[in-house]
Amino acid sequence: MKIYHYHPVTKEYLGSGEADANPLEQGKYLVPANSTTYAPVADTPEDHVNIFMDEWIVELDLRGTTYWLQDGSKDVIKNIGEPLPEGATTTE
Repeated sequence: MKIYHYHPVTKEYLGSGEADANPLEQGKYLVPANSTTYAPVADTPEDHVNIFMDEWIVELDLRGTTYWLQDGSKDVIKNIGEPLPEGATTTE
């Protein structure tokens, strides 16, 4: 049975694998912590990520994007779901 792993803190999709058979219950499988049998959203845009919240949702993911504000200050997006601030640009 296929399982889908997600990060324990951010809940973002990390990858998939095969569940191990339950040695105590024939025909049942072990689903480890931070995994689910629900498949993530297949057509996820490049700047988005699947997040597991009892179901998969797609969130904006611009983490690591450096931006500049009109006053010349520079910052980096650090969190999933955080958009570019209004008036920000990704070029200095």
